[in-house]
Amino acid sequence: MRFSSPQAALNCRSPQPTRLIEPTRLIERDVELETLTRALSDCAAGEGGVVVVRGVVGSGKTTLLHVLTQRAERSGAVVLHAAASRSEQDRPFGVISQLVRTSGLPAADIDPLLKRVERETPSVGPHAGTADLDPAVTMGLERELWELIRRQAESRPVVIGVDEVHDADRASLDSLLYVARRMRSARVLLVLNEDSRAHQTYPWFHAELFRQPNGRRLKLPLLSADGVSRMIADGAGARPPEESAACHRVSGGNPLLLAALLEDARPPVGGRPAALVPGEAFRQAVSNCLYRCGEPLRDCAQVRAVLGDEPASPAVLAEVLGLDTDTARQASEALVAMGLLDNGRFRHEAVRDAVLDSMTPDCRSRLHAEVARVLRNHGRGSIDLARHLIAASPVDESWTTPVLLDAARQALADNDVSLAIDSLRAAHEGCSDERQRMTVLSALMRAQWRVNPAAAVRHLPELTAAARLNKLSAYEVTQLIAHLLWHGRTGEAGEVFTATEESRKRNPLGADGFDDALNTARLWLGFSCPGPHNTLPEESAADAARHSLHRRALSAMYEALTGSGSGSEFLDVDEAIQRFSVDNEGFLPATAALVVLIYTDRLDEAALSCDALVEDARKWNAPMWCALLQAIRAHIHLRTGDMRRAADAAREALQAHPVKSWGIFIGSPLASLVLSSVAAGRHQEAEEYLRVPVTTGMFRTPFGLDYLRARGRYFAARGRPHAALGDFRQCGELMGNWRIDLSAVVPWRTDAAEMCLALGRKQEAQKYAREQLALLRPDERWIRGTTLRVLAASEESRDELPLLRESLRLLEGYGDRYEQARTLLDLSLVHRSRGDVETAHAVRMSADRLADACGFELPGDERRPGRHHFAASDRVPEPRECEGHLALSDAERRVASLAVAGRTNRQIARQLFLTVSTVEQHLTRVYRKLRVRSRTDLTAEILDGAIPPSEDCGAGPHARRKATGDHNPTTVPT
Repeated sequence: MRFSSPQAALNCRSPQPTRLIEPTRLIERDVELETLTRALSDCAAGEGGVVVVRGVVGSGKTTLLHVLTQRAERSGAVVLHAAASRSEQDRPFGVISQLVRTSGLPAADIDPLLKRVERETPSVGPHAGTADLDPAVTMGLERELWELIRRQAESRPVVIGVDEVHDADRASLDSLLYVARRMRSARVLLVLNEDSRAHQTYPWFHAELFRQPNGRRLKLPLLSADGVSRMIADGAGARPPEESAACHRVSGGNPLLLAALLEDARPPVGGRPAALVPGEAFRQAVSNCLYRCGEPLRDCAQVRAVLGDEPASPAVLAEVLGLDTDTARQASEALVAMGLLDNGRFRHEAVRDAVLDSMTPDCRSRLHAEVARVLRNHGRGSIDLARHLIAASPVDESWTTPVLLDAARQALADNDVSLAIDSLRAAHEGCSDERQRMTVLSALMRAQWRVNPAAAVRHLPELTAAARLNKLSAYEVTQLIAHLLWHGRTGEAGEVFTATEESRKRNPLGADGFDDALNTARLWLGFSCPGPHNTLPEESAADAARHSLHRRALSAMYEALTGSGSGSEFLDVDEAIQRFSVDNEGFLPATAALVVLIYTDRLDEAALSCDALVEDARKWNAPMWCALLQAIRAHIHLRTGDMRRAADAAREALQAHPVKSWGIFIGSPLASLVLSSVAAGRHQEAEEYLRVPVTTGMFRTPFGLDYLRARGRYFAARGRPHAALGDFRQCGELMGNWRIDLSAVVPWRTDAAEMCLALGRKQEAQKYAREQLALLRPDERWIRGTTLRVLAASEESRDELPLLRESLRLLEGYGDRYEQARTLLDLSLVHRSRGDVETAHAVRMSADRLADACGFELPGDERRPGRHHFAASDRVPEPRECEGHLALSDAERRVASLAVAGRTNRQIARQLFLTVSTVEQHLTRVYRKLRVRSRTDLTAEILDGAIPPSEDCGAGPHARRKATGDHNPTTVPT
């Protein structure tokens, strides 16, 4: 809403400050005090005079006058003093009444004058003077005042001091002039304190006053840097030079502000001195300055405060304030002279805060709106305007929504997601056009998702209703479907798609982009809810090239997921990944490129690309993107068998956002944590992860497949093969229904075959394994190698060794060290069963090295029923001691370090995303390895003496290797 007048935003203010802080000691005022003392001596000698002390608010005028009047009283002079106030300007002779009442003269001398003032000069309005009253009355009052002063001056000097004379009522000013004209040869000294700009307000008063021959002017400057140091030393003791310099920068040398800084630093009784930083007293002093300086300085300061660090010309200030340019410029110059402004900005944020606090919230809001209007007229950019529109009340004007939308786009491009979200919220609140409001809401949902998807979910119902009424654009419909699917609302996503498709059929013309949008939405459905009802018609690479990058990215993921191709026809992987570094709209194509690389077994490329994308996501200030990429990184680590890093990456991803923010994708990091925990033998920890609540919609998506497989592996490790086989078969059933029975997604047949072996159903295991091998492409080394290991366990003794050697060759080429270690373990058992103990030991040592390097445990020898076990003398020895301690693993060291730092088990679990039970198990192993009894015996010195997991502690199958060390098991006989 526009103001009724430019001043409307400036008229609602907080109550005036009531607490005044004045410097108590004069610093750098020796010359001025000497001048006043000399004037007092001249007065005592019979030569009257006038001294006008001019200075900005807070410069010490009041203190200087107080010192003078004290000296005058000690010398025996009669002192009349008064302090003018703007709030009493409508009381004629108000200052004169103060002077008379404070004189200390007998009541018989002053009562007649005071009673006559009260009787004959009622309030007649602001700035009432002699012209507004009966001339006979005013003349009589002025004459009576002068006679009172003259009679006293005959016997002793009379000193008249008026503070803030520029705020005196007009009648009192006239009376002071009457006295000044008659006191030349009288023992009367008139000392007037005024603001440095008073001569601009009352030029007639100064012109008449300084016609008198004995008139003097004194101007109080602000304190120098040396003066500030002296005042600090006097009030707070010696401080470092840099602290004094900082105080000079903050206060500008204004004694009032500096005195407030000293008060903020005043220590409690018996306490230590505090730092000289602005606090409550400083903010109060700024408020006092603003109240006392009056308009338009206060108004100018408020506009400057609303503008913040933005530069503002006098023309801008004048237009906002409703003043002429010269007045606005003079107001700014006065704020500089007062020590509040420097180079067009407040000297300290505390100054700006105090100015803002002097306004009511409603007035601040309306002033922000007015500033935005003026800046728009002066051609300011969208970002500048948006900052004010955000702080204003909802401004329902046609130009505001486009400005805020443009500001949000720019803010996202500049990685300022917070400003983008605030801009979109303000646009949504102030927009009355329903169609445009939905555009804003869709943009707000997308921006909030980058930070926290849980915050964006609240907008889904309103957008879904708008989509059913065809109030969304093609792009907005696509984005809505994607977000509905993310949160597991597959039914609503399907309804929106159907409604949009039917609308497109009814209105085939005038729907630019809807065909592409519908197919993009269908791809989202196909990827998130695969099945025959969500398939796309085949299209050539030439056809795909005409579509949007997002659609091509989805097509590439869909093709890789279904195994119908490599995705390269739709998406240039390198281009998609590189684009994300310069375009924040490239997250989906970059993610699609990673999926294509993973599903086509290009893990080295995927790992390097994922690391680069994480850095880009941090640059774009998108926490959810970072978390998603960390979850993908965990999946890549799983496929290379690095269980420790997989757990770390998945844990970091989940620590970044609460579970409810992950939607259906929660299955990915949870699956990584469960699989890595099972592989490391931390079964209770895996169970805790499986207790994390997940959305039921996840099980209707491929992300549910990863979760089901991980749960099945947990059941297998806990000796529940029937439950494990049920989960693996459910994966197969879902993949069959969805027509994505692709081993690269979930090798459920291999897992099922392993469970059949555990149940003694060898023929069924062979059937699953051979089916799996028959479905594989020649280049699918990972699943082929894993399946050959399982198949070898079901074969007769004469056939298993060639199968295991081929499995190892394939897995080495692929890079899955976990499956390599499992194959090596089986090889060692086969060699042992054939009597080749030396080769069995060497192979087992290679398997142990892989397990140690990648953070997993190998199953015991009893896992192969019917095989010969190692004799006690043949078993791999326990880890050797190194310098009195066993080597700590990375996980043990992390837990121990936090325990030494004083964290409780629960705090450690929360920080490392572990269960309390796992923390307790780690600490138990730490105590045993470091030979301490409890947490109280564990010190940083003892922990520092422990052997890091990457150091070589000597010979032995569990000796730790450098990360770049020999992990190749082919260096030993197989």
